[in-house]
Amino acid sequence: MIVLNKRLQAILGDAFVFYYAFFKWGRIQEDKQLSFSYHKKSLYLFIFLALVHEQLLEFIAFHYLLNDRFPDFLVSLLQVIHLYGIIYLIGDYNLVRRGRVKVDDTKILINVGIRKSIEIDRKEVKSVSVIHSEKELIHASSSFWVVATPLFYKQFIGFKDDINCQVILKKAIRSYGFLGISRDITHINLAVDDLEGFVKSIS
Repeated sequence: MIVLNKRLQAILGDAFVFYYAFFKWGRIQEDKQLSFSYHKKSLYLFIFLALVHEQLLEFIAFHYLLNDRFPDFLVSLLQVIHLYGIIYLIGDYNLVRRGRVKVDDTKILINVGIRKSIEIDRKEVKSVSVIHSEKELIHASSSFWVVATPLFYKQFIGFKDDINCQVILKKAIRSYGFLGISRDITHINLAVDDLEGFVKSIS
């Protein structure tokens, strides 16, 4: 599992995305320690396929529409940016597909692809709650969301993953996100596939 500190997240973020977009599509070998996925019940696979299809069509269409109207340099630059976006989508999906919530005797390690990661001492867990509906969630600005589908997708297409577990911490723990951006976290909201096993492992 990838848990990067602030500096490595900033330096190696793009490298990990490109590596997982092209070279890491084999069968996932689970570690001996307890690990829990969060993507199998998500709609992210279908959203991902639709987005890649749409981006490829736009990439081809823009080439023909812009080729005669703008300088070649500008057209090429836009195509490179567009292609980077497609590769990033593919790499992000594969990283999320391989992402796990890992639990051992002393720590909980969580990574959501390359988007964000956090390491928690199990002694810092205050409570673990099973969530049946969003109304049961304790909302906090310092929340860490363990979901396959990015939260901002809800604003554009109305889809989001259903949270089924919330972990509240005794004190704020530092998490790291894209480009090494850090946040202090007190609540962790998860959409784990094996809810019963996860709750049992940290209770």
